[in-house]
Amino acid sequence: MRWLPGIDVTISQPDLIDGLGDRCSRPGLTTLDAMRLSRRVGKDFLRSPFFDAERFLVYYERHDCPRLNRFHLVPRDDLVAFLDDRIRPECMQGVDLIITTFEMAEFLLTSHDGDLFYRRPSEWPTTDQGRA
Repeated sequence: MRWLPGIDVTISQPDLIDGLGDRCSRPGLTTLDAMRLSRRVGKDFLRSPFFDAERFLVYYERHDCPRLNRFHLVPRDDLVAFLDDRIRPECMQGVDLIITTFEMAEFLLTSHDGDLFYRRPSEWPTTDQGRA
């Protein structure tokens, strides 16, 4: 899978993958709940402060074939160029990625349909607040 830029750290950093799922949401929330709490953004987000970091962790997820899932360490400029080229909301084209910094406090999720969603789970209401 050389089309994804950066260094493949899938085998050398399995703990990063394990931690990603826990940090990208909140306990007690379904995937649908987490998506509802995420903010839809456009490609202009590629110029946001989210991309101030020098390097990013990028998780490529293949729901149909999990053995192809990959975790890459990607320099900012390579990542922004890749996203600008591969994400085309007007054509409903994209790739399923979870992008985060090393702190894993905020995330950009992209879909194969060209959607982009920003999430910062620490700012979400607790499960009890969300049900009130």
